[in-house]
Amino acid sequence: MALAGDNNQPVTAQDVSDIDTWWASKDRSIPHGWDDADGYIRTYIMPGVPKGHTCKWGVNEAGNGYYLTISGDSINKTWS
Repeated sequence: MALAGDNNQPVTAQDVSDIDTWWASKDRSIPHGWDDADGYIRTYIMPGVPKGHTCKWGVNEAGNGYYLTISGDSINKTWS
């Protein structure tokens, strides 16, 4: 995945597809998946979120899963 942590390029539609694949490969309903997700999001996804977009992630309110939301003009998606 060529996200900003790799080469300072913004997150693209292809990267969103790669995030879909990465997200699906992990169980985000168990705590050890939360640490993995947090580190990956901070290192590879967050730096590439386009200007004017927001990126939120963390343990959901119910405390039983992890989520990632990127929202703005070109990307509006939540992974949970």
